[in-house]
Amino acid sequence: WREDQPWLQSMIDSVGGSGNISTVGDEWAPPGHLERIVDEFIRPFVNAETVALEIGSGGGRVARCVAPHVASLCCADISEKMLTRAKVALEESPNVTFMLLTRPSFPPRLDATLDFIYAFDVFVHMDLHLLFKYLGEMRRLLKPGGRAFMSTANLLTPGGWQRFERQSKFTVGGFYFLSPEIVNSLIERSGLRLVMTGPEDASNVYLSRDYLTVLERPPLTPPSPPQQPAPDSGEN
Repeated sequence: WREDQPWLQSMIDSVGGSGNISTVGDEWAPPGHLERIVDEFIRPFVNAETVALEIGSGGGRVARCVAPHVASLCCADISEKMLTRAKVALEESPNVTFMLLTRPSFPPRLDATLDFIYAFDVFVHMDLHLLFKYLGEMRRLLKPGGRAFMSTANLLTPGGWQRFERQSKFTVGGFYFLSPEIVNSLIERSGLRLVMTGPEDASNVYLSRDYLTVLERPPLTPPSPPQQPAPDSGEN
């Protein structure tokens, strides 16, 4: 990946980009499209005290938008090369750490420690079984009441169908297309709760192609007070 590679410039032109990119992934959408996603689906759910995790951080293009708004952010990825690029992109963000994943699971020390998790433009490449595993991990890692944001490729939108038609078969680098009904079922079965979904909007690459969801690990329910015995009426 280099900014001067012809295939990269061609990809930028195909989505109406400016050609002025600095991070891996900037070529996937015009300027402003990612910023809208962050503003609507991430920033409302984080603050200066938030402990956050990104699953599939890639070259750090989303993390660089999120890091200034949270207390700490862990960028996790299966690619050591991508983590190296992310470290360069985030070298001025002292609150960011990095984790190399070798399997779809996280250390037990992170159980119920996170306020917010996000996986943007990552689960679009995963099949159902792998997606379900990561949803289970999200529930395990979130504190009760913690939130998560993710995107999946939506076959039922015009943008999703157009992308599907251009793809002859599924590959790891390609898209695995789902429907909102399937995703909602996986969310429920993983023990998470659906909080918010994104609108379909042809003016945004991601909103026209993907199913965007905000999830929650249900808060702990306080125990019910003990039942008080009924007063004795004195009657036999």
